[in-house]
Amino acid sequence: MKPTKILLPLVIASSLVLSTIAEAQKKADDQMNAVVNIDRPYKPNITDAVKIEVTPEDENIQAKKPEISYAAPLVLFKMDPYKGTMKAPPAPKEKQEDLYHCFAKLGYGNYNNIYGDFLFNTLRSKTSLVSAELKYDGGNGPVSNSAYSNAMANVYGKQIFGANVLDGSVGYKSSTNHFYGYNHDSLKNINADSIKQVFSDFTLNANFGNPLAKPGQVRYDFGINYCNFTDNYKTAENDFVIKGDVSQVEQNNKVEIALLYDAMPLSYGNKDISRSIFRASLGDHLDYGSFRAYVGIITASETDTTFSKFHVYPDLEGEADLDEKYITAFAGITGGLDKNNFKSFALENPFIADGIDIQNSNEQIKLYGGFKGSINNYTSYNLSLTWQSYQNYVFFVNDSTNHARFVPLYDNADILTFHADMGYNFSETFYINGAVNFRNYSLTDYLSNTLVVTNNHLAEPYQRPGTELLLTTKYKVNERITFGADIYDWGQRYALTLLDYKERKETGQAGTTSTLPNILDANLNVSYLFSNPQNTARAGNVYAFLQLNNIVGSQYDYWNDYPVRGFQVLGGVMVNFLK
Repeated sequence: MKPTKILLPLVIASSLVLSTIAEAQKKADDQMNAVVNIDRPYKPNITDAVKIEVTPEDENIQAKKPEISYAAPLVLFKMDPYKGTMKAPPAPKEKQEDLYHCFAKLGYGNYNNIYGDFLFNTLRSKTSLVSAELKYDGGNGPVSNSAYSNAMANVYGKQIFGANVLDGSVGYKSSTNHFYGYNHDSLKNINADSIKQVFSDFTLNANFGNPLAKPGQVRYDFGINYCNFTDNYKTAENDFVIKGDVSQVEQNNKVEIALLYDAMPLSYGNKDISRSIFRASLGDHLDYGSFRAYVGIITASETDTTFSKFHVYPDLEGEADLDEKYITAFAGITGGLDKNNFKSFALENPFIADGIDIQNSNEQIKLYGGFKGSINNYTSYNLSLTWQSYQNYVFFVNDSTNHARFVPLYDNADILTFHADMGYNFSETFYINGAVNFRNYSLTDYLSNTLVVTNNHLAEPYQRPGTELLLTTKYKVNERITFGADIYDWGQRYALTLLDYKERKETGQAGTTSTLPNILDANLNVSYLFSNPQNTARAGNVYAFLQLNNIVGSQYDYWNDYPVRGFQVLGGVMVNFLK
């Protein structure tokens, strides 16, 4: 019996049960991180990211020329070009893109900033690929003893066996920062090593599936991921993930089952903590022409040394074409368990303390709806309103024992978000994209047992901006010269510095709250191609690039008491060889 005939009744029955369930949630996908590559066509693509004083990296090296991101901290959202349908796709065919057999990028700037990137790919064959990359980014910070560096090495390989694909990677990253965020004048006489933080991140990934299977055939995808993440203060975390999903597409419908087990043992010195998550989901994509729907169920089980919890969430979504080309209405209800661990906290906030309390964030329910579509062949838009109800939503505050470090505090939170984005993309010559988020946080029950907060909830959504705005553009003057610009704006935020036990007893307050003012940040970039643009071999292309970051020169605090760099200049050369 075909899997569709078995799974579809289960999915429909599950959806009827789920109509009475009040919990739900799924990872938000309406946020945007714009990283503009100054010498390659821009492809907008939405994901959540944090822009910090290092160059963020993808988890896996792709067989393409890498990108440079900028060094001003921010949380962004990024827009998806309107696709107009959520139909289950036919069997995908991997696009055969030009590969850079060898790519190098070298740059130098103020703050003694050194940037180097080297990428090597084997020339493309029909069945295999090997890629290796080395990268370094480092320099001085805005105050004494605030230097940082970020280094990585990664090897990626892929082998195709008929309809099956086996790929994997092994990589190592090292990130060095300093806890320079408190009493800056006193840092001048401090040994930099005494406030140094070093994160080491070793990853090993393998994946096997049949993405090239013919339509109607059962598709599968299985993977194993391992990560060892350590810091400079005897914190060690292992993260071992086994995942797999099986699906079948028939007549533009797709039924799928996905399973994931994630073990995250953690040790702080002599203290060991056992943590794990098991997720299972079942769903069916339904297509009725101008109306499309997804009906599914998500379950998640989380265990810690002291507790075990089980969650169930509905996963329902529908969209209808009010006009096939210009406007589509969509709405959904979903939910999920957001994984938090020491690595995820450190990547978001590199000034995190060790020995912290780590809890997952349970998005009990997410309700969303809106409109998306296109105005013409070049302009797309997306408008949405989302309401999320969280348990254990994470806020970062300055620690009571060391104000230069941050600890997470958890609160129940209802979050209402209005999101709007619009993009004008005129081929590869010119684009301008903009997006904005307006968020309102309603905090209810304070969950931490380490201190008491007035009215049983946090007073403010600490370190979380209520508004975020992005405007980004690129203009290709001719075959040699390309200009780009980005403007970011964050609304007012709040910071909390916890008081120690004696101060709390004397003052009757948990900590001192301060206001972080509105942030405006802007970047400009330009690249110039020295080589002949008509070179049919496209080998040995040489570019010069110049990046101007934070051109308004504001040393604002993204993390409380941590000023960022002011005006930055980075210039250099890029060389690539296709053959």
